[in-house]
Amino acid sequence: MGITDQPYDASWETISLWAILLVVACYVVAELGSRFVLTKDTSSKDKLAFVWFAFDGVVHGCIELPFMYAIYCTILASSTLAHRTSASARPVVAP
Repeated sequence: MGITDQPYDASWETISLWAILLVVACYVVAELGSRFVLTKDTSSKDKLAFVWFAFDGVVHGCIELPFMYAIYCTILASSTLAHRTSASARPVVAP
């Protein structure tokens, strides 16, 4: 799937549904993680804290990390390209 001039024609309902499903999937991963990691005698407060932090970590890793990666890689690539272009465009001066 590449970059095109065509607008994305999904409705807001479709986008919202996929976003909610992604968040629910993150919660399910956090809840399943708590069942595998925590023991049966873990207090409800500790379980709630574990699920919250696991959910937060999964959300950061799955939803926010790709955006940050794309932004910073684009900045680094464009600054490196600009540096190479400006360095190669300089005239060579003989001593």
